[in-house]
Amino acid sequence: AVVSTQSTGTFLAILTFVAWRWSIRVTGSMPLIDVACAAWGLSVLRRLYNNYLEAVFCAYPEVRTQSIPEHRLKGGKDLVGRDAEQLQQMIYHDRLTFITQFFLELFIYFTMPGYYPAYDTLNILPFPLRLV
Repeated sequence: AVVSTQSTGTFLAILTFVAWRWSIRVTGSMPLIDVACAAWGLSVLRRLYNNYLEAVFCAYPEVRTQSIPEHRLKGGKDLVGRDAEQLQQMIYHDRLTFITQFFLELFIYFTMPGYYPAYDTLNILPFPLRLV
């Protein structure tokens, strides 16, 4: 969750541009632009959820599993007690994880038709009718 907004946005922007520019579609799967839109939505949801968790963590110190003194900022450590070197290592690993997951999703999209099912193959009512 420490993956920078810049690297996430860069990969998703490239995916969105490529999907929009060349209208890529694998037979039996939804268009790549729809996969890109879903990735954007999940990225925003993930960021909101992480921010919510951090807010709850800071708002309710009395219900933490560790004592309050352990979470005070001291000597260049974050709220959880990691120093700058550990944070840099975690950021590096998070970025590698994001990049490998990104390419895994693309690999799955192009090699497993139907993994992201096309809308015309699903028998789903329009959204307003599903609400009723």
